[in-house]
Amino acid sequence: MYGLKFIESMHCVKYRSEPRTWKERLFSWPWRPWIKDKSVPYPSPDLYQNGDTFIGHPATIRKIKENLQKQIEEYREQELQREIRGQSTEIPKGILRALPGGKKT
Repeated sequence: MYGLKFIESMHCVKYRSEPRTWKERLFSWPWRPWIKDKSVPYPSPDLYQNGDTFIGHPATIRKIKENLQKQIEEYREQELQREIRGQSTEIPKGILRALPGGKKT
C-alpha cells in the first residue's frame, strides 16, 4: 500500500474533572448539589495505529496533517535546491510514503 490513511473519530476523547460552581450545583436540573465535580471531554492527543491507518480525534488529525504537509514542502524545497546545485538527492526513508502517489520505501 502507498501513503497513510487517517480516520477521524469524535469518540477519541479524554475526560478531565472540573469543580462545579455553587450556582451550577444549586440551580441545575436534576438537582444534585452534593456532586462537586463534573467530567468535561477534550480532544485526545493520542493516535492509534493499525498498519498504515491512524485513528484519532479530528483536531489531532488536522494538526498531524498540517505538520506532515509542512515537512513535505520543506523536503521538496531542499530537494529542488539540491537539484539546482547538482548534488545527489538521497530520499529519507518513510517521507515519500506520506505523499499521494509516493513510492513505498
